[in-house]
Amino acid sequence: MVTTMLSFAIAAACTQPDLDHRAWTRFLGRYVEGGLVDYAAVKGRGLADLEAYVSALDAICPEAYAKLAPGDQLAFLLNAYNAHVVRLVAGAYPIASIRDVTEPFKRPIVPLRVLGASPMSLDALENELIRKRFGEPRVHFALVCAAMDCPPLRKEAYLGRKIEQQLEEQARLFVGDRRKNRFDADAKVLELSAIFDWFHGDFEKAGSVPTFVAKYLGDGVAAPGVVVRFRDYDWTLNDAKRGRGPGPLETSSSDGIEPAPSNRRGKP
Repeated sequence: MVTTMLSFAIAAACTQPDLDHRAWTRFLGRYVEGGLVDYAAVKGRGLADLEAYVSALDAICPEAYAKLAPGDQLAFLLNAYNAHVVRLVAGAYPIASIRDVTEPFKRPIVPLRVLGASPMSLDALENELIRKRFGEPRVHFALVCAAMDCPPLRKEAYLGRKIEQQLEEQARLFVGDRRKNRFDADAKVLELSAIFDWFHGDFEKAGSVPTFVAKYLGDGVAAPGVVVRFRDYDWTLNDAKRGRGPGPLETSSSDGIEPAPSNRRGKP
């Protein structure tokens, strides 16, 4: 009898995921504009809704997550990452950069039951789960680290049934943003976001970083003799209350791609 009651209680506590992530889409529709977040409004009147969504994600048990299709699993993790980033920043706001928070990507702030018994850091969620498990380079255009040079935050949740379309839209939007990436055909210079440097191995699955980018900027970017330069990363907060200008270029350049010494979200 006791065993039966205990099993019933555990089953009742095992929340089934909302594959439409309606609460997150409502939140994004209210507080995201042009890919930026109105953190002042979130802190003033949106924290309760954000906490409710994050708590709902945290309540999903491993058994329920394991039964999801791969696209639904990826959408779940992308939404979880982005929601926890917004939650972290809103809790510390007003700040000028997420890096004003002590070790924002290394502190264990993601207590998802699907991840195991102990809370996980944003770095671990990204690198140990999302990147390693799915092997999808376009996740780098969906994970939003609360900086101006991060990808824009969508006004809708990622959904398993739309994940291919959404990731492709994010890729075209990010790569096509001339404040982050541009190609001077006359000078034969390809200027890219530092994201392509930090995670070059993920993009080299297409053959090379320029080959990956060529799908969105044209075949000329992968032609012999093109010099690749990586832009400095603008860590200014992706705050809707602030403006935005293009970041400066790094002075170094090379004919190939040199690996970066560390992950951008792990940098101090």
